[in-house]
Formats: sequence, structure tokens, C-alpha cells
Amino acid sequence: MRLDKFLKVSRLIKRRTVANEACDAGRVFLNEKPAKASAAVKEGDVLEIHFGTKSVKVEILDVQETVKKDEAKELYRYLEHNCRQPIIEFRKTETGRQGGGMEEKQTQGTHKVTLSGRHSGTITGVSDVLSFDEREILLETGMGMLTVKGRELHISRLTLEKGEVDIDGMVDSMIYSDSRSQKKENMLGRLFR
Repeated sequence: MRLDKFLKVSRLIKRRTVANEACDAGRVFLNEKPAKASAAVKEGDVLEIHFGTKSVKVEILDVQETVKKDEAKELYRYLEHNCRQPIIEFRKTETGRQGGGMEEKQTQGTHKVTLSGRHSGTITGVSDVLSFDEREILLETGMGMLTVKGRELHISRLTLEKGEVDIDGMVDSMIYSDSRSQKKENMLGRLFR
């Protein structure tokens, strides 16, 4: 069975598309090696998944095409279940260095994401808010396009002069994409998205 399908069937990750994104982002490891969504899994394999502040390591006990929700936990057993510091902070300055052990291309100004308990956060270095609703907020930042996905999302404060946005709601994921590769949309394209 494919890894992305197993993650969905086992309910370790709720949706298969999210499982694909996690694999593409290098957050899923199969037997201590980065795994692609198409990798085959079998009984005895060890999966490690990083969800922001949370890290889960499980051993696959059984592989089935479909299972009931109550039986999904029988497909694996936890080896490790860690929760790191509940506040995430990544800072990007003019030198091109970013905290958290990551490096990105050089940008102008400061881009910073502070998320507290997945329920509220502040994002600085925002040049534009392209769209938002209760499930998704799309921001243009110095590091590229930032997509925030979740539930009951709200922008509680917006100051584009300072480049600051405060968000509230349950944050499920934050995904960056290169703004140069995105097509510039006209106003009608934004309205009918």
C-alpha cells in the first residue's frame, strides 16, 4: 500500500492530500529515511511524522485497504510521541538567516511567524493579504506566498503599513510557496477565487 493512503486509512493524517504535502515537505520518514507519498509500506516498517511542534513515531502492525474509525489505531503502535515547545518562532532578517535551523533566500526587512498553541499568532513582514476565509488565509510575504490553513480562522488585526497580521482560530498548516512562480492575478481573479 502507498504511504499516503496508509496515513489516511490509519487516521494518522486526516486527508490524503495533506499526507502528500507532508511527504513532499520532508516531514515523513519511513525506516529513518525521508519518504515519498508513493513509497510502499508493509508490516514492521517504522514511520516518523513531524507536525510542527509534535513528532510521532509508530510501528506499522497491519496494512488494510479500509478500516472503521475505531479500528484504525490497531494498524500501528506508538514508539515515540513528543510535543516540543508550544510556541513556534521563525525570524527572517536582511542577512538571509532564519531561526529554527532553516535557511532561505535573502529578503528585505523582517519576516517573523509566532504561533501560540495553534490558536493565535502574529505574522510580520506581510506585504499583502490576497484572500482569506474561515478555512484559509493567503498572505504575500518577503519569503514568498504563505498559506495558512485551519478552522474558524479570523484576521483580528491587520496593519499593512507595518506589515503585521494577527490571526485567531485553529491553525492546521502553514505552507510557503515561491511568490515568483505564482502568476499575478488581476482583481477579478481574486474576487472569484
